[in-house]
Amino acid sequence: MNNKIQFIILVIGLSYLVNFLGVFQHQQEYLVKYTDCKYLEADIQLYGTEDSVVYNQDIIIGIHTSIHKVFTTNIEVNQLERGGFFAIYGISKGELSARKVKVLNYPEHLLFNPHGIEIRDQFLYVINHSFYTGGERVETYKISIDEEGLVNLSYLHATSMNAQLIGTTNDVLFLSETRFIITQWLIFPIPLKGNGDQSIIYTLAAMISQFLNLKFTYAYDCKYIQNGEALCHKIENSVGVAVNGIAFDGKDTVAISDTVGRYLKFYKLNDKKELELQQTLQTNLMIDNINYDLQTQQFIASGSNTVYEYLLFNNKLERVLKNKQNKSSIKYSAVVQAFKYNQFNKSFEPELIFQSSHSVATISGALLDHSQNYLFLNNFSDKSIVVCQKNTLKKQLNQ
Repeated sequence: MNNKIQFIILVIGLSYLVNFLGVFQHQQEYLVKYTDCKYLEADIQLYGTEDSVVYNQDIIIGIHTSIHKVFTTNIEVNQLERGGFFAIYGISKGELSARKVKVLNYPEHLLFNPHGIEIRDQFLYVINHSFYTGGERVETYKISIDEEGLVNLSYLHATSMNAQLIGTTNDVLFLSETRFIITQWLIFPIPLKGNGDQSIIYTLAAMISQFLNLKFTYAYDCKYIQNGEALCHKIENSVGVAVNGIAFDGKDTVAISDTVGRYLKFYKLNDKKELELQQTLQTNLMIDNINYDLQTQQFIASGSNTVYEYLLFNNKLERVLKNKQNKSSIKYSAVVQAFKYNQFNKSFEPELIFQSSHSVATISGALLDHSQNYLFLNNFSDKSIVVCQKNTLKKQLNQ
């Protein structure tokens, strides 16, 4: 191979790398609808509010966890802060507060590293990477409200996932009490004691596969086996680079994101309740979690713009966690888009809701409350959940 060909290959390779990382991408601020984003104060440390769901017009229920450290450090999982549940109250009155949620009957021997959360009627379903204490689990909780109007959760039971999925599942959707779909964002399982025991070959293979946009991860259609192992099969047309968020409109449409591949897929449940792929949208953001907003009848997707700022984030983690301000101390892109079905075009179309580099670090999800007055931003390693105000509401509060 002569020097000219080698040079051309090198230039192409570097160009692809720069584009993949998004090193020179510039993000325009879009604060037309929501602005003034601040950390929500809580009675507990809310590090890593990875996912949350709307319970009613006054309450949001979420999970917090040190999930970022599980995947990016060599700390043994039993040395990490145990995760938990929180709830946000007073939304309809504009008097927001976050508090720890009491959990009853939880098995004390299990580590709790929650990742995805789903609500169905009065039941809450949570993915738990419990590693050597219980493997990969999908746990079921009953929701109740006490005399003070606070959320209580009662642990009921769980189903376990195949050992090859330990540490790799990301989000979960229940179509019935016994049928759920779960997403897999990593190729190889995390060792039972933590990432420190992971083979360097596996680590490099996972990184290279994502860099080369190779598709090896899936969503799985599963039957919930109470206190046993779930019966699952791959949804073949869901294959992606890092299959991640999932949401359901409550009728017949399911949306699944591929974060690294930058795709959002929409499926229809046919007469046999099988998922038929209807539309694939290439996105300009790395969509993490997805939620369906019943009030506006649209999917709400969120994520970051670039891989580059994520790779730089580890050096800024301590600064983020020790931040004494009520706003983010670092620049990190956060994008929220809505996807609504256009009856005329017979397809889902994106609409930008929010975009900022000064709101939240490591965005992982977004929710709108019933009134649409607040935009809640989840994250997997910032110091708390972030709440942004609707511009019209901000004007009213300042008058």
